[in-house]
Amino acid sequence: MKKVNDWNEIHAAQLPIFGTKGQRRLRRSRVHIAGLGGIGLSTALNLAAAGVGTITANDPQTVSVDNLNRFPFATPEHIGIPKATLLDRLLRGRPGLKVITSMQRNEESGFDQFCQKADFIVSCANTVESRVAAAREALQNRRPLIDISLADGRIAMAGFIKLWLPQNEGWSACPACYFGDNTRVLRGEGIVGTVAAGVAAFAACMVLQLLTGHKAVVFYERNFFIIEFSKPQVESMAVVGRKGCIVCGDAHSSEKLNAYDEVRTQALVEGANEKPSAALERIGLLIGPH
Repeated sequence: MKKVNDWNEIHAAQLPIFGTKGQRRLRRSRVHIAGLGGIGLSTALNLAAAGVGTITANDPQTVSVDNLNRFPFATPEHIGIPKATLLDRLLRGRPGLKVITSMQRNEESGFDQFCQKADFIVSCANTVESRVAAAREALQNRRPLIDISLADGRIAMAGFIKLWLPQNEGWSACPACYFGDNTRVLRGEGIVGTVAAGVAAFAACMVLQLLTGHKAVVFYERNFFIIEFSKPQVESMAVVGRKGCIVCGDAHSSEKLNAYDEVRTQALVEGANEKPSAALERIGLLIGPH
């Protein structure tokens, strides 16, 4: 078997885009994935392939039969093993990559250690409580956070990405801002594996752009993205923080929120005829299974 140790050779196709400096940034970067379902696992694999040097991940669940719909590389022999173990096996032996996995829940002690050491956090858990826990740790440790979820495929073949950056904490909604008192995870919804993989790839590309600084300006201006495959289209907008949010409510001053009120209500949507207010009516679909 040929030994491959040349970092530049492995990532030769990306060097014209990110440059040697950007590729080195990726190698020095540490990204934590909270939740290893179809979205989380795909995101981790994309980031590993792109050259992120350290990937940590946690998920308390094991591989189930229905995961085969979203894990194209999995076989019946993998059913019953921890999802964290599956990721470790898939990435084991990859040059220049360190992988650390855990079966901890986001709500358990020890999860904070992953977040404190991460340069970026990706939240893909399938419960509201776990997503709120990830948001809380990201904000407390001032770590960039991407929250990824799916719509019920029977209503829309779509995914949602909520971005929070420390630089935007004065105005930006955090993922918990989108949750109302009665927000819950729907069960029995429809999922197409390619939609989960597509949304994960979109999110992974956002992480790469923010880590390297490559054409990342738009992500400091907009923080909510809807990727719809059935139309198809991508909508992007700026969503301000909710004053009553249980995670970031105290961080938003009236002055800063009022300054962004026009941004919130205007159509900051690319390639769509729909107003943000109409798009946001679909927030109840944001938490899908993974």
